[in-house]
Amino acid sequence: MNKLKDSTYILIDKFHSGQASTEEVAMLHEWKGASQVNVKLYDELIQLLELVQNLKDWKQFDKSNAWDKLQDRIEKKPLKISWMLSIAAAILLLVFATTYTNFGGEWNAENSEYLTGSQQSFSILEDGTELFLTNDSRIKIDGFSKSSRALFTEGNYFVHVAHDKQHPFTIKTDKISIEVLGTSFKVEEDEEATKVKVRDGKVLITNMDGSQYTLKANESFILENGHVNISKLKNENWGLYARNFEDESISHVLNELAKEFGHLKIDKAIQKSDCRITTKIGQSTIIEILEEIDLIFNIDYTIKDGTIVVNKISC
Repeated sequence: MNKLKDSTYILIDKFHSGQASTEEVAMLHEWKGASQVNVKLYDELIQLLELVQNLKDWKQFDKSNAWDKLQDRIEKKPLKISWMLSIAAAILLLVFATTYTNFGGEWNAENSEYLTGSQQSFSILEDGTELFLTNDSRIKIDGFSKSSRALFTEGNYFVHVAHDKQHPFTIKTDKISIEVLGTSFKVEEDEEATKVKVRDGKVLITNMDGSQYTLKANESFILENGHVNISKLKNENWGLYARNFEDESISHVLNELAKEFGHLKIDKAIQKSDCRITTKIGQSTIIEILEEIDLIFNIDYTIKDGTIVVNKISC
């Protein structure tokens, strides 16, 4: 398919940012009305721009290059953007806790299955949930499935969960229950206070007394001495993976990620790839990183038996 003029991309970008004039909006509507392919390109790029806006730490993300790739691939295969948006509207949870009580005997159940940070710092659950564990963390996972997504947790950890409207994701500590409504957030909890900080989307928090609070993006929930305070967040550090790559081969970048995340495997054929990339990664999980790279280089990967396998890359 012939590439559209750069002016079309610029027009859509201006419309998305609210900077398009009345005449430019009319031009955009006329272009969309010319064909269904144009409508599909428009929808895909708007979703891409929303994703990039949510992932602000990718400072050097090349939107124009991604626009070219959208045009090249729109007739070949569906993009993963719809799934990527569910990742962007996902759960990112950090829990700090020193002392926990039993969840109605949950920790005492015989033959229970746990993941612990002392055994492995990074794990993938069957629904694609990413777990980043510290040495003192313990996650009870028996009974967890794609259709029944609930975890009982202890210690310090991050968890990144794709949004699924049909199957809500719930995390329980000794003080609160958190239902994910499509979001990224972190929790800090000790004997004196519980804090929930939302990155994107929203969560529903249920207190031990049954009271409920809906928390939205850039809001903080603090429960201390029985009192609840909700306030705005400023310059929160989410503490995720950060690394700069300057004109590096994509095989080197993927190998560095594999060293960082033990459950990431790279197919041998990719080691010979001559694709090169310059990018600044900040505050990102492994799946977020792979999905962003996919917009530039077209990566195929699978998640199976607790491992992410990168099978193919083209540039």
